[in-house]
Amino acid sequence: MKRRGVSLILATMMPILAWSQGIQPLVNKTAAVINEVMQARYNPSATIIAFENHTELTDMAAQKFYQLLVSRLESTALKGFSLMDSMVGFNGGKGRFHNRGMHEAGFLISLKMIRSAARIGVGVSVFSRRTDRLVAVRYVSEIIPPGELRILNIPERSFASTGFAMVTRMQADTDLMDICSRAEPDGRVRHYFLSPEKIDIFEWQSRRMVRLLSLPIDWGRPFTPARHMEGRILVFFNQMGTWLTAGANISPNARVFLFQEGKWGQQDPLDFVPLRHVMINDIPYLAGMRYSPGRNFFQGGLVLMPLDTGRPEKNRMYEKPLPEAYALDFTTGGGRLAALHLVDRDYHYRVYTRDFENSTADERLRGGSLGALDSGWLAVSDYSRGNDRAFFFSTREGGLREVYEEEFPSREIRFIRPGIWDGDEGFWICLEGRDVAGPETELQFWKKNKAPENSLEAEKNKSDQVEDVHD
Repeated sequence: MKRRGVSLILATMMPILAWSQGIQPLVNKTAAVINEVMQARYNPSATIIAFENHTELTDMAAQKFYQLLVSRLESTALKGFSLMDSMVGFNGGKGRFHNRGMHEAGFLISLKMIRSAARIGVGVSVFSRRTDRLVAVRYVSEIIPPGELRILNIPERSFASTGFAMVTRMQADTDLMDICSRAEPDGRVRHYFLSPEKIDIFEWQSRRMVRLLSLPIDWGRPFTPARHMEGRILVFFNQMGTWLTAGANISPNARVFLFQEGKWGQQDPLDFVPLRHVMINDIPYLAGMRYSPGRNFFQGGLVLMPLDTGRPEKNRMYEKPLPEAYALDFTTGGGRLAALHLVDRDYHYRVYTRDFENSTADERLRGGSLGALDSGWLAVSDYSRGNDRAFFFSTREGGLREVYEEEFPSREIRFIRPGIWDGDEGFWICLEGRDVAGPETELQFWKKNKAPENSLEAEKNKSDQVEDVHD
């Protein structure tokens, strides 16, 4: 009986033992391609954040490969290269990693292991946090059938936890229509909350929101009943003082306030909803659209009103044709208008040039709300109800490149707005629906995680690109 027991144990271990004879060459090949990607970088720091085993090998065998690879990389002779071991466990064919290494490393590595007959292949993807893109995709193995290469298409969601992260959350009023965060001329950041009957102005002090002032709003007549009340608020500064505008789908006129000599004064209303203060041909403009009465979409084209004299000039405003839209925002470069981003009535995402022409619709991407940061990011909500997502796009190179994605189970995004929190730019995301025991309406602030500084200086002028997949 003992002999049969020993034979059974040996038979069980034979696949692992046979594979172990070739594990070191595979480890060496994998380490070599990682070193090759890192050797042109200045003091690069890296960590493995994703490791999947798509073979019939056991978790124990895959974890042995990982441990040998980490040991090999930690002892590399590559100058200035450091690797952090972030794995906390491996089971069910997937590794589990803690977040500390992700936030401290400049490069993130994702591994996928596949098997073809007796041959093992490893796909290596390297992600740069500085440029928010894959900088290398490598494959080490002998001949692998083309069909199996598809498994190496590393999803960007592998890197989502190092992209945009929620840094604060707070319960919001169920009738909150919009929020605007701005750094005042005195350097302090104030937050303006728009509700149907008032505008509340807050500052963050001593770990709580402190209300400084409430401005009541009288929308006047005609008042248009709306099933779902929506609105937009805008704050900007010029030589006259601090301007505040508020528009909603319950009134054809937007309310305008001006802060001068220490107090707010109401100004003449506008017959459109201001959305952004932009520069076009070195002239400041108020850009906006008009709500369809009582509806939750804009119509009638983009309204542009000059502000070069410091005050709105209604007799000089003009319109650019645009389709009806649920949401729109602008990206700028060097303080000048760069592009207009829009979600039309069919929920298709569209982008327009600075001349408001050459519309390009993304048939794949269907959203509901969007917001843009001048620092080069665009956030678009998914076209869904009760189980929403947010997509984060990089616009820094003048185009549109999807990088990150975040899910909001059992919740729906009401609106996305650019904002400021704790000195950093990011997005306010207003959510509806309960998340476990959370509030029914919640306001969250999401900002981009910063890459470490030690490897940035030598990479500022280096062009990153995805390399060809090769053996």
